[in-house]
Amino acid sequence: MLENTIELLSNSSNPVDKEWAAMYDLIYLRREKLLTPMEQLDRIEVFKPKEVEMKILKSILKAYIYSDLQERYSIFLHISGTDELIDSLTSTFIKDSFNIRLGLIMSYVYLFENDLEKSREYSYSILNQSFFENVKANAHHNLGTSFLLEGYEKASEHLNKALDFFMYHNQATKVKQVDLNLSFLQSLWNKDFAYTLSLDNHTCFLTYIYYLIKKGESILALEHINRIAIEDLDQWDKAFYFYYKGLLSQDKTDYYYSVEYFSNLNNFFHIQLPLLELKKLGENEVALRILRSRRRK
Repeated sequence: MLENTIELLSNSSNPVDKEWAAMYDLIYLRREKLLTPMEQLDRIEVFKPKEVEMKILKSILKAYIYSDLQERYSIFLHISGTDELIDSLTSTFIKDSFNIRLGLIMSYVYLFENDLEKSREYSYSILNQSFFENVKANAHHNLGTSFLLEGYEKASEHLNKALDFFMYHNQATKVKQVDLNLSFLQSLWNKDFAYTLSLDNHTCFLTYIYYLIKKGESILALEHINRIAIEDLDQWDKAFYFYYKGLLSQDKTDYYYSVEYFSNLNNFFHIQLPLLELKKLGENEVALRILRSRRRK
């Protein structure tokens, strides 16, 4: 449908239609991963839109690209004022369409900024609309994640709603992501369960190690974690690797490495995990509070 829309608009004699065709073509290339994020940014700057709808779409698309680059500060710069532009539209359908695009990215961004109130506000706005049922699973996933550290029941409720939808629609990648979150949640809150995820990547293997730690099988967990070559891990997995290693060693240095990697990712949600353990070990609460809210320049 997208390809047909691009062709139809490209053949229009209206220059605005042609500009929309170019914008949709960029969305297509992004979806198919045919351009790097920096190439996408270069292309999007060509557009100098006059129509409000295209101004909105340009801002939202740039927000998604900066999210790929882990540049959340840039997202806030480019998304500023978009809410007001959307409110100026007259069509309820178009408003909801843009609000959903905006809500999906901003619920994710605010989650990792650890502004959970704002993250949940955007997620609930997605659940409260009636046009686009298929995106509600993503809102449930973000909501479930936002409740991970607060308690089991609410987090489990939202994550399972997301999982049911993704399984029904055979979205294997999304199913794996939610399964990992559910496994982490169950281990975190000491729920008795059998670990069923395949250990086919570092993230799953590390989550299995966490499962063993929480089950009290520290010797086996230590054997597994010592087999991991840290240079093979990405920043996300390194952050959790050192958190789990700290749980086994009770060495403050491991927790501080975890804090460093979470900070490098601008992940101020999961950074609470090693900071909580450092607090238990008697670290200065003022210093920990600074680390909890620190932003990279």
